[in-house]
Amino acid sequence: MSKREKVLVGVVGMLVVLGVLYFGYSRYASAYDQRAKQLESLKQQIDREEFTEIQAIFAAQRLAIYQEHCLPEDYRTAQSVYSNWLHEKVGEAGFEDVVIKPLSGKKVGMHAEYAFSIRAKAPLARVTQFCYEFYSFDVLHKIKSIVLRPMQDSEDLEVALTVEAVGIKQVADVVDPKKQRHESLSHGKLADYQKAILARDFFRPGNKPPKLVSTTKHTAEMGKTFSYSVKAEDPDKKDKLSFQLGEGAPEGLQLSERGTLSWKPGALGEFKFNVMVHDDRQPTVMDTKEFTIAVIEPKPPETKPESKPSFDDAQHAFLTATIISGEQPEAWVSLRTKNKMLRLKPGETFEIGQLKGKIVSVGDKNVEIEIGGETVQLRIGQPLSEARGSGDL
Repeated sequence: MSKREKVLVGVVGMLVVLGVLYFGYSRYASAYDQRAKQLESLKQQIDREEFTEIQAIFAAQRLAIYQEHCLPEDYRTAQSVYSNWLHEKVGEAGFEDVVIKPLSGKKVGMHAEYAFSIRAKAPLARVTQFCYEFYSFDVLHKIKSIVLRPMQDSEDLEVALTVEAVGIKQVADVVDPKKQRHESLSHGKLADYQKAILARDFFRPGNKPPKLVSTTKHTAEMGKTFSYSVKAEDPDKKDKLSFQLGEGAPEGLQLSERGTLSWKPGALGEFKFNVMVHDDRQPTVMDTKEFTIAVIEPKPPETKPESKPSFDDAQHAFLTATIISGEQPEAWVSLRTKNKMLRLKPGETFEIGQLKGKIVSVGDKNVEIEIGGETVQLRIGQPLSEARGSGDL
């Protein structure tokens, strides 16, 4: 074999070897790619299954949260609980002529929807209060629609509301509105919402300021309790007025929110201070006046009056309740000897047995009564005889 033939054989051999190697590599690469695709497909399938499992876990967690913030599954229970809550809240907000009707509900999958319509009359401030309390109740409910129409010659609005709530299966416990409650909403507390909303009240004229109309110069005796009821007037008759002390008030002087000044001075002299009154509208407006109290030496003690009969109707007259009737509070006094109930408002006088007095103010659990120029407090359940001063006992 010549040299040339040997070279040709070597070249052919190398080509054969290269062809075999290429064929083998191609089969290996194809198998590798196929296996890699299978692995990628299996990985994607695992990822999908893991994602589905995570979604299921999140869905179960959401369902558990929803079940904590929804009405019971039972239709009658849910409707009764929610209807009672609505009646309570419109009452607290001061709505008038209230009509609450359940609308037709419906079941969708695992939950049921309950709808109610509310029709009433109320000023914008009370509508704002109701809406704030509505969304403070942390349950699955919403105000679907709200319509406000101004009323002629009135600050009230005609209010029409439609609300919806949700009940979920497997929920049997009745939610407690006092526990399931937001302390404040996203923009703050009720006062923050009223300040923003009522400042743009398009339904009624602008807020007129109240005016203090009381005498500003007074005399008190050192060591004896001084009491005086501060008076104020507001052109907006339905506005509620509140009083507070301003600068310069002497130590121990107190002024109730309803306007009763009380003080037991311990030194002689002339004391000047400011008294302020403001209304409950937003934005609020106010009036301020300077008051003067001249403290003098106490007067000589009066002669002790003759003894009174042992039987006194005042010993059998009890303060039984304090309520709000319309825009004014009332003190209810039960006169057991005559099987009679007296309903007294601030400023009204009364005469029961040997006791004559005047209602100064009515609080949540007590009243302030002026008897013989002295103001005393009486709690619910106490007889009126215990409201007498030490000199009357």
